[in-house]
Amino acid sequence: MMYLGIAMLVIGAILALVGVLQKSKAKKILAAPFKKTGEVAANPAVADAKGRVSAEGNMVVQQPLTSPCTNTPCVYYELEVERQWEKSVLTENGTKTEKGWSTISTQKNGVAFSIDDGTGPVGVDARQDVDSPGLQQTFKGPPPGGQGLGILANLVTNAIFNNDERTIGYRATEKLIPAQGRVFAMGKIAGGYITKEDGMLGKVMLSTKGRDGLVGSLNRNALLAWVFGGIVGVGGIPVTIVYWGDVPKSDMCEATFEAEQAKPCKGKIDDDDGQTFTWKVKKDGNYSVKVTQPNVKYPIFPEIILKNSANKVVQKDQGIGKGEDATLSVKLEAGTYKLIVRDIQKGYAAQFKKGGGLSYWVEIHADAGKKADKGDKKQAKKGDDDDKADDKAEDPKAKAGDDKADDKGDDKADDKADKKKKAADDDDK
Repeated sequence: MMYLGIAMLVIGAILALVGVLQKSKAKKILAAPFKKTGEVAANPAVADAKGRVSAEGNMVVQQPLTSPCTNTPCVYYELEVERQWEKSVLTENGTKTEKGWSTISTQKNGVAFSIDDGTGPVGVDARQDVDSPGLQQTFKGPPPGGQGLGILANLVTNAIFNNDERTIGYRATEKLIPAQGRVFAMGKIAGGYITKEDGMLGKVMLSTKGRDGLVGSLNRNALLAWVFGGIVGVGGIPVTIVYWGDVPKSDMCEATFEAEQAKPCKGKIDDDDGQTFTWKVKKDGNYSVKVTQPNVKYPIFPEIILKNSANKVVQKDQGIGKGEDATLSVKLEAGTYKLIVRDIQKGYAAQFKKGGGLSYWVEIHADAGKKADKGDKKQAKKGDDDDKADDKAEDPKAKAGDDKADDKGDDKADDKADKKKKAADDDDK
């Protein structure tokens, strides 16, 4: 939504600029001296300091042009020829067909003619750059005259075609100023003609709307641009403020991994070099890097290469086969490393460059041996408990009791032996 608000602000600014340009053109027309045709022809000094002057009158055409599509007599025409194409693009999900239009030819052509408001003719040179708001559109569609470019084939001779594209059709658009009626002209007076103004952007302005009609149209366009620009732009302000910072989350990998662990993110490769990431390891420890495959028709045969700051390979690993995951487990010291993911098949990824490349998912886990450490601690604790049990079995009190029992038994045996010995001595006596 934040981006929507920004887009609305940009569109509003563009429309405001369009309004300024339209208003500026209207002011320029009003600022130029508007004279009778005969007066302009007789006295070039009626122009302003820049040599600019304007006049309006009925056209007098000696040799009109013939428009290419409709054969309409005219003093000026514009022709645009477009080509419709389609192409097959290989993507990781298979072959897809794309279609579009490309402009292959743009032609502008005019003649010199005269305009006369009844006071005498003055020449107008439309053979050079022309600015003509509101040209009359006389044709739009497939070029007349049969298949392909038809009668326009001789006009479109330097078109550049993409070998990957197949032509499926053409479209021609014709706009013109007919060689009759009334026309307004504004430009620089030179050699008895109203011609284009000086400078790279200098043009001669022609309009069949007349001076007042053209100024009114420009002012109206400026007002509409400002109104709609204001509505869109002002509407974009609260949207931008409310949703500022609400940036849509992308699943694409950043160029640098800085966290000790990185959630799965998406990478793309379209050449043999693959994709290189900077990996900043902040703590010594065990780490694992895993490349997993998306559910696509053409997966990669992955290879992970880890290099240190001296650009030496620390460790690398490959998937078992095409479409299989690859995992790299390594003990690292803190530092900056390069993590490279590529396809081991030369030239394979390049086949998919025009279709967006081949994708994969990569994730990083810190302390890969943590679970094993916990297991060791648990086992060690169990050993300690067993030792305590053994110690308890050898408790001093219990041991003392056993010794006392043993001593008592020994004393009884000794008394019995003494009595037997005394009895034997009495018998001897």
